Amino acid sequence: MKRLVLLGLSGWLLVGCHASSPSSSFVQVRITDVTVGLVKTDGRPWDDVGVVSARDIADLSSALGAPDAAIAVTKFLARPALEGIDKPDVLGSATMFLGAAPPAKREFKGQPNSQKPSLDPAPVWRNVPLDDSTRIEVTLFDEDLVNDDALGTFVIQAADLAAAAESGVVHQLQVAKQTGNSVLFVGLLVVPDP
Repeated sequence: MKRLVLLGLSGWLLVGCHASSPSSSFVQVRITDVTVGLVKTDGRPWDDVGVVSARDIADLSSALGAPDAAIAVTKFLARPALEGIDKPDVLGSATMFLGAAPPAKREFKGQPNSQKPSLDPAPVWRNVPLDDSTRIEVTLFDEDLVNDDALGTFVIQAADLAAAAESGVVHQLQVAKQTGNSVLFVGLLVVPDP
């Protein structure tokens, strides 16, 4: 009888522990901002205004390789020498793919003429499971009067969302390699969903 109770209790504890593990929890995911590079993927400046030197490109590459790349890039982009370079007017969409569920698309704009625009409205998804089936595809453009320029498309994987949840703050995910340095980082806030 004591064995049966202990087995039953240990089974309950195992179930209870599994139910509260991070891999089965539900979160709220918010994309807060993006950090955009100095030039388009073809090397031309945004709206073809201003000159971006080879030294600026090399300095940005060095900042991307720094131990805390998000801070190094933010400091680099704040340099007064870069004030004369045109900055993009970000607009785009983010689509969450979650297992067999229909894709959930959100559209947004960024602050005009900004290298690090906040997004409005910030794309938000609620009741998102932190499992391997979750991913978000983000496509960005530089809004122009006539033809919008593609900034790039990148994918936020489930492991990236888990890392953002672990950080507990806005997590700057580096996406530069996915976009040829036209988009450098995306800000993710992943918190428990009550």
